[in-house]
Amino acid sequence: MELNAIAGPYDAIFSLGMNCLPAIQLERNGIRPFTGVLDWVNTDYLADVTRMLNKRFADFGLRHNLVSEGPFGDFLLLRDLLNGMVIVHDFPLKRNSATNWPDYDAFRTKMDRRIERFLHKAATCRRILFIRTSGYPHEAQELEQALSTLVKHEFHILLVNHNPVPGLVEDHWPHKHTCAVTLPSQVDIWNANDPHWRHLLQHVKYTG
Repeated sequence: MELNAIAGPYDAIFSLGMNCLPAIQLERNGIRPFTGVLDWVNTDYLADVTRMLNKRFADFGLRHNLVSEGPFGDFLLLRDLLNGMVIVHDFPLKRNSATNWPDYDAFRTKMDRRIERFLHKAATCRRILFIRTSGYPHEAQELEQALSTLVKHEFHILLVNHNPVPGLVEDHWPHKHTCAVTLPSQVDIWNANDPHWRHLLQHVKYTG
């Protein structure tokens, strides 16, 4: 799928990780109407995301699967051992510790609401865009298959990898739903590639 094919209006736009970067770029480009399930978690491997989608997030972030990974800035990191993800921004250190998570109930309520919205949008929206950083071609194919069982109408995936390239590179994968591109692996990928992200998303519109 080519980059120009992702242009146009969408009823919903979701980040699929691997970190907070897609959500941040959607916000900066004015097309992030709501928070998604995976906006503020780290998922290193796309295969883990695909498994969560296949399970409809049924065991996402359950307390008995979580272990502390220590502090990160002002937050406590919690790893979901079953789903291969790290919860980054939901447990402030001022209220939570390695052995005590009083914010868990609020986290659970919030995530259940986001999961319900994700599944509802997947079942009802006419056109959805998913954005993911990091993934291989075979993983993207598996992701397409998982989303095909959830999404009832049209969907596209923008998959962004980072490698030592001089600028934005279209990868021209032969996938039906996935447009794969490569961006420069900057020291500061959170900000240095902003012009490339603006180019990627310039013709993407949220209709809501």
